[in-house]
Amino acid sequence: MQFAFPDAPSNFLALEGRNAFLSVLDDGELELEVLKLQPTTLSDAVDHVIRLESLAESVRLRSLAATDRASGRAPRQRNILAVTDKQEPKEENNELQQRLAELEKQLKQVTQSGTCSAPNSF
Repeated sequence: MQFAFPDAPSNFLALEGRNAFLSVLDDGELELEVLKLQPTTLSDAVDHVIRLESLAESVRLRSLAATDRASGRAPRQRNILAVTDKQEPKEENNELQQRLAELEKQLKQVTQSGTCSAPNSF
């Protein structure tokens, strides 16, 4: 954007970036809700979209749960993903890492000598 409008003030570029982002959402209602919050930058608009989408999904899930309760159906299973800083390596990950290290070693041998001495395990 900066290359297309090199002399434009920075707030113009921020607003145009925001507007371009909102237009590709292809959701007029969401775009209107975000614009009501008056984001001044692309980052603000993205934050608002994430928050609004999260809230909408939460309301949708509560509504489904209420419908299930009213009809006597068992509650729907939810998949919950958690983001953590660091995971303890699992045994299968260690095996994959060892296999990857072996393949990298073989690749290095091939690129250095032009031949591979290891049997083809594929």
